[in-house]
Amino acid sequence: FFYYSTLFDSRFKTLQQNRKIKWFGDARIRYQTNYKADTPKGYTANVADKDRKDKRSNRIQERLRLGFYAEPDENLSVLGRVKLENTTNDDNGYTNNGDSGAHGSANLDLLALTWKQMDTSVTLGRQNLNIGQGLIWWDNPVDGIMVTQDLGNNSLISAGWGNLTAENWKDYSMNAFIANAQIGVDDNTKFTLGYLKTNSNENTLWNNHKNQWNWIESSENPYMLEQIAYGINTQLSDKWNLTAEAVTNRASGLPDGAQKNGWWTRLTYGNLKWDTKDTWKVYADYMSLGNYSVDSTGWAHILNTPGGDGLGGNGEKGYGLGISYMLADNTNLEFNWYKLRPYDSNYSGFSDYYDMYNLALNYSF
Repeated sequence: FFYYSTLFDSRFKTLQQNRKIKWFGDARIRYQTNYKADTPKGYTANVADKDRKDKRSNRIQERLRLGFYAEPDENLSVLGRVKLENTTNDDNGYTNNGDSGAHGSANLDLLALTWKQMDTSVTLGRQNLNIGQGLIWWDNPVDGIMVTQDLGNNSLISAGWGNLTAENWKDYSMNAFIANAQIGVDDNTKFTLGYLKTNSNENTLWNNHKNQWNWIESSENPYMLEQIAYGINTQLSDKWNLTAEAVTNRASGLPDGAQKNGWWTRLTYGNLKWDTKDTWKVYADYMSLGNYSVDSTGWAHILNTPGGDGLGGNGEKGYGLGISYMLADNTNLEFNWYKLRPYDSNYSGFSDYYDMYNLALNYSF
């Protein structure tokens, strides 16, 4: 024990002296109501939804993430992070949910090795992934490999393969091919093109409209995502920013009547700086998302709402408003509100979801 303890102390002191390792972290506490954005107003329960309450879901969540970054060699870097999350006062809007204290657990959020040579980098392991403007994937971990080529002038291309269920929101693997391109027009404007195609399978899918299980031949049909996203981000002035992105899902085997297309836009005013107290921004969102356009079950995208009652559910369209304010350096308070309805109210059989609210306090160190 003394030998290994001494060896560890020696190696740790060497790393500290060489400044090759950096520690970081963040903490968040938030309150959400109708967080799944799936509770409809004036809905008549059917056989499938016999346990649904006519009320909004709500919960309180606390999260702590601790990470490190190291450079063991000139061309190598390592990024790792552990996440601890706890949920309390969780009510999902169904009578069969009585959980008032869901104690959290820790999991390995990130652990990836990056090799970089000139303008080419290769990252292997559990890594954060961003695609386009974020409508199909944003700031969520993937287990796999990505190759990125920096083209200069705010332009790049990347491609790779990975398991999308790195955070275990599915109880099976869901592998996908991923590609991304960014073209910088100038310092203020970027166009993006993103692609995500799954090649793993789910054997069953609940059809909300027919109230029955659709059986899917796993040898023939992928988990219903082959998304192409076209986007733009442009800084209109010192305080005005516009982001917009459209997506289409071309996966084979989608049910008849699947709503494959969607789009989202955000207009932001302000100049929030994370390390500067009293800076702020306000923003307005509008979205129109067909029920198969984005994966609202996994919720890996950038939106503050899941996207409409689960993949293959009712989709959503509507608007939201948000404000984000720096209470102190590295300490942020954000509130947003969304008013949403199904993508096609006639098809879905109801006209509105209950409103959605999010209040979050964030701190980084």
